Amino acid sequence: MRHAFLSLGLALTACSGSPGVDGGSGSMDAATDDAGTAAPDAATPTDASSELDASLPGLRETMAAEGLDTLDGRFEAVDLSMCCEMGRSCSGNNPSSPYLSFYLPRGPGQTAPNFDEASDGTSPGFRMRQDEAVVLVGRTPPDVRYFGFTPYLLERDYDGTRRVPFASLGETLNPETIRVEGGPEVYDRPFALVMTGNATTEARVRSALVASGVPDEAINLVTLDPSVVAFGLDEPADTLSLLARVAFFADRAAGAAWVTDPGATLLRVTPSTPFAPDPLASPPARPKDATVDETRDGLPAALDRLEAAIRAAHPGDAIRSYPANEGTADPEACIETGAPCLGDNRDALYPSLGAEAFTILNRDSVYVIGVDHVATGKATYASASVYALSHLVGVAAVTSEDWSGSAERFLPTDPDASALFAWRVARDCAGDAYCLEVPTGTCPSGAGLLQPLTVVFRVYVEPGHATAPDPGLLVRERVLHVRAP
Repeated sequence: MRHAFLSLGLALTACSGSPGVDGGSGSMDAATDDAGTAAPDAATPTDASSELDASLPGLRETMAAEGLDTLDGRFEAVDLSMCCEMGRSCSGNNPSSPYLSFYLPRGPGQTAPNFDEASDGTSPGFRMRQDEAVVLVGRTPPDVRYFGFTPYLLERDYDGTRRVPFASLGETLNPETIRVEGGPEVYDRPFALVMTGNATTEARVRSALVASGVPDEAINLVTLDPSVVAFGLDEPADTLSLLARVAFFADRAAGAAWVTDPGATLLRVTPSTPFAPDPLASPPARPKDATVDETRDGLPAALDRLEAAIRAAHPGDAIRSYPANEGTADPEACIETGAPCLGDNRDALYPSLGAEAFTILNRDSVYVIGVDHVATGKATYASASVYALSHLVGVAAVTSEDWSGSAERFLPTDPDASALFAWRVARDCAGDAYCLEVPTGTCPSGAGLLQPLTVVFRVYVEPGHATAPDPGLLVRERVLHVRAP
């Protein structure tokens, strides 16, 4: 599991012995701490009396009139409070972003248990009949740098062996693609999401939603392609999941309140009389931009100058440089073979150090350096997270919300310094404003001095293109480990 996590640089599974839902901060306190800051100028919503009521008291009756039965689920934050127990894993939880998951009950007549069922019978990993749908009605998060909804193949039977590819089944629904009521502002707006693989079901559900007061303009389809998904409620059927991510709220309190209670209705929708197969095809992948290329703008040489300047600032110290890899996953291959994709997100790249790890002693400094992909226009946000390999727990993170201008202390007159970042990681920052402390605590809040650590970067959504940037057009990040004699 260690090498799979490190080589892919992904961090997205549950706090149980086998992966389940994408790892996040989990607790509501962490959601508040990691909410981030951004421009506070959120658009003022229209009069609430004219907006969709997410509770939709008549929705179930309208569904029934369309021949659709409903069971209630839950849409709530992932709780990783148990992930530090013996034999469990935090699976690379992102320290700078809370996560929410869809928790659904078993389908009608289903006897095979779902993944990690809660006491109320709901699960973040669920089987579906080919004609079923999952329906969420609610509001998008308040003003935030990023949010996304991603469908996954969580578990599959491979020749009698149950494996966990946890691979994305398509592109993520994000602020550039989501349909909401009363746009064009997409934050804190009513919306509906329908996840299904059956066109007849989609049409019936859409009709019921519109009849219940959901405008068609606010309905979003998440396609489960029957040529990819093995539907069914029996033991060999695929286990599916859907995960929501949020990062950097403009208003921390408002963001924490939404994470605590997103105020949504989540339904499992099953036709009373089964519908014949009517497959929906996967939409095409979103194209990546090829016009902005960091590797042609003199930035590789600028990053070399930055590394040289940091080395010069530590004469006599032992310094090792670790280059990051591209951080790409291959979800189609993971689905085909059962290899772990660990909750990949096609909105993001996850450059990592591969199998490399190190310790951070009291006098050590670790510098995470690279091109600020937000400054170059190649990313909506980026981050660098420190992980303790024990339990794969994320213990600290610095993000592009913080590191702007951090390279200029090493390159004060360099014309390219504003497009770079350089952040120190240490056990004691001693007042250094450009430093991230790694606590010498225990899982999940810290790591011992002798615990192996690593770094994973995240690069999210190229603006205007609704998907991750082309990794071949980015200058790769580096990690410098400095140990004093």
